[in-house]
Amino acid sequence: MHQARTRYAALSIFTLLLVTSGSCLRDMPETIPEHFTWDPELAFPLGSGQFGIDAAEGYKDEWLELDTITDIPNWIDTVVTLEYRMDFDLSSLNESTDDINRVLMRINISNGFPNEILAQGYFTDSLHNQYDSLFSNGPLLLNPGNPSGDGETVTPSLTRPPDVVFDREGVARLEPATELLFRGTFTNLSDIDPGLYPHYPSYEMGLEVGVMLDLTIAY
Repeated sequence: MHQARTRYAALSIFTLLLVTSGSCLRDMPETIPEHFTWDPELAFPLGSGQFGIDAAEGYKDEWLELDTITDIPNWIDTVVTLEYRMDFDLSSLNESTDDINRVLMRINISNGFPNEILAQGYFTDSLHNQYDSLFSNGPLLLNPGNPSGDGETVTPSLTRPPDVVFDREGVARLEPATELLFRGTFTNLSDIDPGLYPHYPSYEMGLEVGVMLDLTIAY
């Protein structure tokens, strides 16, 4: 579908050049080439979402309960990683992946938890096979959010990592992937202020992902 619209746009641009260049018509070739190549860049949002403790790996409702002796919530010892999944299928972005020269991804991350978080993304299929990671140099360390008042609300820290670019080889690796699995892992759980425990179920991370495709389409 995207490819069809792209071809229409290319033909429209070519027609516009012919119409607006009337004074140079005598310099135009007698015949229009049957095939030509256009190198467009298409940008659009891939997805966005908010997620918290209830999106943790292996989450169970009883994690939020307090230990009857220590009054410490069970998630302190059991929560490892928050998760968020979004669809990622290159063939749905462009009919033929052979036309894709590069994929550029721009990511915004908000950390609404008052502790540091390690963040990484993985390109996987429906069987959870992993084909590549989002950040090639390893997980990002996200700064903590800033609690206000008694900690019921947190002003999130905002992170925009450098754009992630996949060349043709990278595109080939991503071709079998069907989703982007994003993970945020708490660090230093032992340093959490006990007064903030009751508010953790309402804290959230946020993720926004945009995509730009560099395409070469021959006619």
